Amino acid sequence: MKLFVNGEEIPDSIAETELGPLLDRLLQERQSLGLHILALRVNDMELALESDETFKVVLNLEDRIEVDFAPIEALIARNIENAGEYLDRLLPGFEKAANLFRMGSEQEANQFFLEIIDGIEWFSEVVDSIIEATGQDPSLMILGKESLQDRKERLLGFTTQMVEANQNRDWVLLADLLEYELTPFYAEWQSLLPKLLPPNQPN
Repeated sequence: MKLFVNGEEIPDSIAETELGPLLDRLLQERQSLGLHILALRVNDMELALESDETFKVVLNLEDRIEVDFAPIEALIARNIENAGEYLDRLLPGFEKAANLFRMGSEQEANQFFLEIIDGIEWFSEVVDSIIEATGQDPSLMILGKESLQDRKERLLGFTTQMVEANQNRDWVLLADLLEYELTPFYAEWQSLLPKLLPPNQPN
């Protein structure tokens, strides 16, 4: 088994049989330096750090394990970048789903709608994780002209209306919500994401 940390092979006798305990040990050894795991690859395959399944991966003698560590600021910056890239894919999805609902392509539109709901949930989780990592108080955060809490409540209102419109098969209302409410709401996030950085970090 070969272990690489930030590209350098570590002559380490690995006693762990699962990835989770190995990562825990590596983290503990570097905790005092303020380092966190930025990326993880096993046999050249990128693994998601937020997945519980990753930590249950069974290690084999022929495995090549690569772990990249970085300060928390690098993780925050990467998450903000990932969220921005995700928005670039999410926004066209709103438009496509709205058009499909208006054309009466209910089955295909609803498939898009389910993916959009998943996307909204994922994006909200990423934003929460960024704020938690920065150590800021979410209840005191002001983003643009409103607080983060106000944005969350506004989003809850939109999603509640969308779910009700979907249940009532009111495709015109659902299309309008996607195009005229959700699209500008998430377009705003493109300029707001950098504001999630702590005040002492450059935007």
